[in-house]
Amino acid sequence: MLAPQARHATPDFTIEVTNSEVVDHCDPRVGIDKLKPTRTAFLVLDITATLDANVSKNVGGDGGELYMPLVAETFSVAGSNGAPDRNVTSETAWGCFDDAVLLPPVVNPGQSVTGKLVLDVDALTGQVTYDPENNGGWSWPYGG
Repeated sequence: MLAPQARHATPDFTIEVTNSEVVDHCDPRVGIDKLKPTRTAFLVLDITATLDANVSKNVGGDGGELYMPLVAETFSVAGSNGAPDRNVTSETAWGCFDDAVLLPPVVNPGQSVTGKLVLDVDALTGQVTYDPENNGGWSWPYGG
């Protein structure tokens, strides 16, 4: 995971869930019929993510190969039992909303992106975690 380096004061990568909503349906990308979750509910996240333009200088590596993934598979949820559930993807969640409002699948160096990400969840309240490397990540409360 990219982390702030001692030689500069700003983080190389930031991500924030600016809003979350638990819903029982969503507008489809294609067609007119509302989509229903395969699990209990859709968790719709509004996300802002930024990757510093100088990330390759700060952490090393080829700038063309450095990016941060923002797909549903990089998220998990934890309900009242606290156990992480990484099974938050579904065909119906992927089919929600028009591409124009969805979060792009990656953020590249020098980009700041915003958009919606839809997860298919069982827990109506809990913590949602962005953790692409399974090592802790960032968490936010949702529901309730």
